[in-house]
Amino acid sequence: GLTVVAGPLASSRIRRTLATGSDQVVSSASNALLLLAVAGMSSPQDLGIFAVAYTVATMLIAVQRGMFGVQISLKAGRHDDVRLESRRALGALALLTVGWAAGGQLAPTVVALALSVPLALLQDLLRFTAMALQRPLAALLSDSLWLTLTVMALAWRELASPAAWELVALWGLGAALALITLMIALRQGV
Repeated sequence: GLTVVAGPLASSRIRRTLATGSDQVVSSASNALLLLAVAGMSSPQDLGIFAVAYTVATMLIAVQRGMFGVQISLKAGRHDDVRLESRRALGALALLTVGWAAGGQLAPTVVALALSVPLALLQDLLRFTAMALQRPLAALLSDSLWLTLTVMALAWRELASPAAWELVALWGLGAALALITLMIALRQGV
């Protein structure tokens, strides 16, 4: 017959599953809004340059997830192993991204992206850590903050007509604040 799991364990799993799915949506929304904002205010040439840089950033995220995120996810439930693997990955990732960020000699928007991507990569890595520690609400809190700041940057675009690099810099600031929030949340057990 069919076994039905009920009680606190089942509701805990359901909450984690809902928080994990919600976090994926919120995380993707922040990135999509940045792309739409830059596209709406850039010349075709500047958008092309930004699109190439953003593609490189997306590739870095994919490589990071393959090299580090999967390793962290495989250790889910073993908190000490997750933390150790996360520390190793953070160190390696910091070394990898410093070189990429230091190489930005293009338009100011691309430079702002180059300075923001390492923060986004670190935040994304800690999202994997939060999931592996079965703490998706910490990731959701962090990504929700980032999304809120991105939406605020878009509202600022409508009110003040900032340059595209300023919006990207605000997105990067959102990444930094989301990273700090996630670090605090993971330390405090959120």
